[in-house]
Amino acid sequence: MTKFLTLSSLLLALAVTNSYAAPESYTRDSTVTTPKGVITKHEVQVVTGNGLTRETIKTNAAGQTATRNVDVVRDPATQTRTKTVEGTTFEGKTYGGQAITQRTATGVARSGEFTGPDGKVRTKDVTLTRNATTRARDVVKTNSNGRVQHKTTVRTRSH
Repeated sequence: MTKFLTLSSLLLALAVTNSYAAPESYTRDSTVTTPKGVITKHEVQVVTGNGLTRETIKTNAAGQTATRNVDVVRDPATQTRTKTVEGTTFEGKTYGGQAITQRTATGVARSGEFTGPDGKVRTKDVTLTRNATTRARDVVKTNSNGRVQHKTTVRTRSH
């Protein structure tokens, strides 16, 4: 019985460890009913050699369309991931942004900038660090009015 439990525990641990699913290409269509009518959504994701592209088109009950295009590019040589988002609202206003994530010797650093449909810019910088017993997350956000919010979270594991 002990051998069975040990083997079962090992298999469960391997399944959890390898549960990260690589992105897949797909096409998805959906509808949602809102108080303003039905919104249809058509989404196509294509996996590329170094990332993916995703195009989403929504159409509302009035026949207006909103779009969102996402490009993700991974560079294994520099351990960098760049995500670019661009789109339009139902009113025809544009928005977009970019986030760059890079592995560091002790964790991950991510820096992003987003311009909303109102033309105002927001930024967010995140640094994650970890060692054997401590994980720290430092987040600095600047909203579209220039207000800065800084939050640091540290988690220490006791043995």
